[in-house]
Amino acid sequence: RMTNDKRVSEPATETVPLSVDREVRVLDLEGLEIRHSGRRDEAFTIRGHVAVTGQTSHDLGGFKEQIAPGAFDEVLATDPDVHLTWDHDTRYVAARTKNGTLRLEADSAGLFIDAQVGNYTWAKDLRTALERGDINQGSFAFTVAEGGDEFAVDDDGNVMRTIHNIGGLYDVTVTAQGAYPQTSLAAVRSLAA
Repeated sequence: RMTNDKRVSEPATETVPLSVDREVRVLDLEGLEIRHSGRRDEAFTIRGHVAVTGQTSHDLGGFKEQIAPGAFDEVLATDPDVHLTWDHDTRYVAARTKNGTLRLEADSAGLFIDAQVGNYTWAKDLRTALERGDINQGSFAFTVAEGGDEFAVDDDGNVMRTIHNIGGLYDVTVTAQGAYPQTSLAAVRSLAA
């Protein structure tokens, strides 16, 4: 699912770059890990992959997509201020890289998060939804670096976009809908429970 108005209107015979418009991808978060940290200022911890590399997305409006290994390396090297939100809604910021409550790491599987969710009243609802599996997917808002992607068309006219370089990373989120079913985050109940 793309949030901008860019669509592949007809199959191209050559690789075509995409503009640097902000995009959002939604991913499946099976295996989400939720754990109470024992600290008073934290409600629980979420760990897992919100983006996967080398896996094919669902149809995103006329094309499918893969994120190449290493696509997050350059943007993470800039130490971006990224928020963990609920459904990309900045009224519900659960953790943030700037204050050290959200850690991001690119590894061989994709983009790994380790978030210490704040002890907010709405976070209790979020935790319940995660533990029940009502919310089981992840997403991320990003831009592609100039020249950081390519489109290819196979013999059957199927369009595949490959992202080689993420230019900007703005948020990672938990949500109820996903584009990449292969992501995995683990849900572990509170140690006190």
